[in-house]
Amino acid sequence: GFGILAGAGMVWWWFKGWPRISGALLWPFVAMATFLVLRAPDWALNVWIAALLTFGVLQTAIGVGQFFQIRVFLDGTNIHGTFGNRTGLGSYLAMLIPLGFLSDYGPILAGVYCIGVFLSRSAVATAAAVLGALWVAPWAWMAVLPAALTALGYRMLKIGRNQPGGWKFRHLGDSVYARQKILGVTLSKSFRTWRQFVLGAGHGAFQQHSRTWIRSEKVLTGEVYNEAHNDYLEAFYEYGAVVVMV
Repeated sequence: GFGILAGAGMVWWWFKGWPRISGALLWPFVAMATFLVLRAPDWALNVWIAALLTFGVLQTAIGVGQFFQIRVFLDGTNIHGTFGNRTGLGSYLAMLIPLGFLSDYGPILAGVYCIGVFLSRSAVATAAAVLGALWVAPWAWMAVLPAALTALGYRMLKIGRNQPGGWKFRHLGDSVYARQKILGVTLSKSFRTWRQFVLGAGHGAFQQHSRTWIRSEKVLTGEVYNEAHNDYLEAFYEYGAVVVMV
């Protein structure tokens, strides 16, 4: 199965110049990594865990530096950008919270990672961080829950010069509605023709086509959707049922 997906990626690279199948290669990579971890010696596993935890601390530091625009280079510029988008950063740090308790510095690492999750302003990452922290440290609920409510409250604020008074409250229902609307439209568009259903619309088609859906399907949320927020559905639209079943 992994070979077929890699072959599909190679074909799209040959025709489109881009080898990645968005999301479709995720779980084969997870399975491969799990297989290697189970066969790895203890010392290698410890080094790997230490590297992941250290990388999380560095990414949090980069996020803090970017938030406060701390100038760290000799030419007076600051770091811009973490290793992923804000949701990817927050989700990575949320996954590290329970992993950090395998070390002797669990509470300290959890506190550091929570700062990064807070700055990511990701509701998904905040929920994951709360569940992970309560799973490994249920005794810390009095600190975890207030921190989670604060982070979610911060997530619900739109802050910027283009907002009236500098900020605007954002309802969680708006985000849920928009994602449900995008999922429904993508699913219906995926069954338009038999060719669309079997082979898909082609690599990168979602990002191009979704720009027209925003108006024609009245998904009027003031945002441009480059992703379907569901890797399998997006792969289904672009590559069809064949690749998704693989």
